[in-house]
Amino acid sequence: MADNQLAEGDHGDEGAYTVRPYAVTGGRIETEGLEVETLVSTLDAGRSATGLTPEKKKILELAGENYISIAELSAHCKLPLGVIRVLVRDLSDAEYLEIQANSTAQPDGEKESGGLTLSLLESVLDGIAAL
Repeated sequence: MADNQLAEGDHGDEGAYTVRPYAVTGGRIETEGLEVETLVSTLDAGRSATGLTPEKKKILELAGENYISIAELSAHCKLPLGVIRVLVRDLSDAEYLEIQANSTAQPDGEKESGGLTLSLLESVLDGIAAL
């Protein structure tokens, strides 16, 4: 057997395999609401969930330790962003996954609880520039 051929059953690349995106999502697409920087985390119900696809299990596993972004999930799962968005939405609807609302900077006088202020962001940028 040549060096560049894989033995039968050997998937190479640490077990990665190719599945068409429409097969994973059932033909569904997600186009809004989940940005690449959106953070997700596994809820208690997700830790004991059964009967899930390998892709959904992997997402719950990755989001079980800390918050993880949609972009990071896409990279770790080796799936397109659109597929991850659909799967994350499914897991959220099943109450296995929590989606964190994207926080945006607010003008200083309009700070919402937990929101970022423009002055805080400017301070961070000034600190980075000083490095």
